[in-house]
Amino acid sequence: MEGVCKETIKADSILSVLDSKINWLEMVSPTNNHKRWVDFKKNNFKKVMPLSYKKINVDLDGISSELDSLDFSKIKNPIIASLLHEKKEELDLFVDLIKYRGTDGFLTTSIHLFGGTQPTLLNLAHDILKKVPVENNKEEMASVLEFVDFAQNVRETYKKENCSFDFEINLEEDLNSSLMVNQGNLYISRDMHVPRNRIPSLVAHEVEVHVLTSFNGSMQPLRLLKTGLANYDTLQEGLATFSEYLSGNLSGERLRVLAARVIASELAIKGESIEHIFANLMEEYNIDQVESFDIAVRAKRGGGLTKDAVYLEGLRQVHAYSKTEDDLTSLFIGKFSLNQRHMLEKLVSDKVLISPMLTPHFLKQKQGIKLLQEARTRDLSELFHKGS
Repeated sequence: MEGVCKETIKADSILSVLDSKINWLEMVSPTNNHKRWVDFKKNNFKKVMPLSYKKINVDLDGISSELDSLDFSKIKNPIIASLLHEKKEELDLFVDLIKYRGTDGFLTTSIHLFGGTQPTLLNLAHDILKKVPVENNKEEMASVLEFVDFAQNVRETYKKENCSFDFEINLEEDLNSSLMVNQGNLYISRDMHVPRNRIPSLVAHEVEVHVLTSFNGSMQPLRLLKTGLANYDTLQEGLATFSEYLSGNLSGERLRVLAARVIASELAIKGESIEHIFANLMEEYNIDQVESFDIAVRAKRGGGLTKDAVYLEGLRQVHAYSKTEDDLTSLFIGKFSLNQRHMLEKLVSDKVLISPMLTPHFLKQKQGIKLLQEARTRDLSELFHKGS
């Protein structure tokens, strides 16, 4: 394609490989969380076992050396050069994040990467927790195999549109999360239990956003649009959560959890313990025991990981974007930050990049179109489905 010189291809390839090698989230995710919860419950929620992690098996110094040796001066397209340089700086920070795991330097690096908790975001979180009612619906739970079956059917539907579309579905032990997408593949915890009516929305979140944007990015001449340009997490998680609403089941409880994650991030920044965050979420905001523990541990990962605040911030950004833009399909070109959209649109108009190969079904179905129109008229604190 026009505008992609050999220097661009080389630098993009090196950055993509280094990005996959770093695998920072795995390195800062605590192990044995189920045992940690069982022990915490047994001692009447007095003391949490210290967080433990996988051994760091990455040559961080070697990655830093490779990053330092990158030269973007010969890249002809200035937009691409800028995007690659931005990614290099982010990867440098991710190396530091792993190096500082368990030390005071971790939190500072996390804030550089993901931001902190700005007053406007904190106010929004408090507003949601105040206005969105606590629901104690006894929902019919589905087995993990039902979820897998639904995800497989969605995969086959998209494969009919584009035979190149594919991804692995892996059942995992001790995943540290019920669901996640990594390198374009879906990972599911074997002990996951999910309300049956939530399955379509969760598959929309994981497959029709995370996997689909990874696939669309893989069709671009820039490999980083598959793995993610700098600061892509906020838009990705915002789109994914918004997709839950457009696919018909963003529950009030789910919205409250996103708000609680912001509160937990703020408390972690202030140096509060897992035990304190857990108690605060339960007592002040009526968050479920298990959810409160999960949120508290996530907020204290590595020494204070502020990433969880980007879920609500991302939803805020996408919701605001939907009120000014008629078409959301350009947001599915790959994994990027909303701040980069104008640069990417210019690259598409210059025929350097291509439009998304696949777009999510929820943007084209009657229910999704109707719900998008409704979302544009609502405040974010009203962006949930009652009784879901």
